[in-house]
Amino acid sequence: MTKAIITSQHHIRWRLLIPLLMIFTLMIILSTVIHFVDLRSQFKENMTRELTMIATNHRISMTLRGEKLSALAETLSREPRLVKALAAGDRDALMTLALPQFERFKKAYNISHFYFHDARRQTLLRLHNPSVYGDRNDRVSAQQAERTGQTAVGVGLGKTGTYTQRAVAPVKMDGRLIGYLELGEETLDSLLDLAHDFNVEGYVLLYKDFLDRQDWEQFMLSLNRTPDWERYPDRVLAAQTQAQVPEFLDSLLKKWGQSTAPHSQIINAGARTLNVGAIPLFDAGDRQIGQMLILRDVSALNQHIDDNFFGFVISVLAGGLLLSLVLYYHLRKTEYQLRQAHKQILEGVNEREADQRRHIEELTERINDLERFERLTVHRELRIQTLKQENRRLKTLVNADLTEREDDHG
Repeated sequence: MTKAIITSQHHIRWRLLIPLLMIFTLMIILSTVIHFVDLRSQFKENMTRELTMIATNHRISMTLRGEKLSALAETLSREPRLVKALAAGDRDALMTLALPQFERFKKAYNISHFYFHDARRQTLLRLHNPSVYGDRNDRVSAQQAERTGQTAVGVGLGKTGTYTQRAVAPVKMDGRLIGYLELGEETLDSLLDLAHDFNVEGYVLLYKDFLDRQDWEQFMLSLNRTPDWERYPDRVLAAQTQAQVPEFLDSLLKKWGQSTAPHSQIINAGARTLNVGAIPLFDAGDRQIGQMLILRDVSALNQHIDDNFFGFVISVLAGGLLLSLVLYYHLRKTEYQLRQAHKQILEGVNEREADQRRHIEELTERINDLERFERLTVHRELRIQTLKQENRRLKTLVNADLTEREDDHG
């Protein structure tokens, strides 16, 4: 019994330590998973935040351009000589009067498009392309200016693939609408400038539904770019910051879907980790006409996250090992103290058991003595009774003998 108790004491530390280690291991696993998820979540949030910042900057840039164009268009729409020439439908006069302004605006304000339309929105003069005229302007911004009678601003995508911020100002003479003056700024390259500002690669994609293939290909050739209409199923690559599209991105673009909100995903390309984000592009009619893809190499950041996670795991394991050693030491010390206390208790119990055995032996000896004394006493009483009976018998015999003698003498 005592041996079994002592043996069980040897396992106290393990009975306590093993469950504690299991609980601690579970806590390590949970904390590691939470930390990993948190790091990845922060990583994704940073990427999303950067993409949102780029999209926000693009909106702000387009708004500022629109305000600039609106101010210039309204100023020109009130210039008396231009108003008189437009009312007369005099293309030559408009060309003579407006061309110097156009040249100055191109240098000072990056104006790339300058139009005069009559009251029915028929194009009277394109200063940036004078040979083309007579077509009707059905862009959303022109229709809005006609409907409201106020200057309308909005992005328009031409059939050639020009991504242009436009301002259309109604022109009036004596309160009567005589036509429209339109200014535009080509902003396709400004999207690439925005990519440069954020130190990322940029690729502008336009949807084929809004383009004329022949016009677009001619426009690309005029920019010394090689058009490739068949490269992607539903879109064309209109502009890019890099000379060549990476092979993995080229494959991705062939199956890249449309989205009305900025979104991104992480791509592993060999030894590189890249974040590919998409910013939807809309025209003045709120139609999605394309996307701007943002490509950032996040290999260093991803490695930093991995190093951070590895360091966290090492720290947790080291802390766990140290805590386990401390627990083991204290449990071993406690177990030793318990064993010593148990040993002292057992020694006290053994001493009491020895005393009890001695006391029992003494009592047993006394009881035996009493039993022997009792047996002697009983024997003596029996002897006395026997002697008394013998004495009474002798007395009876003596008395009988005396009586006979008296009878004989009488």
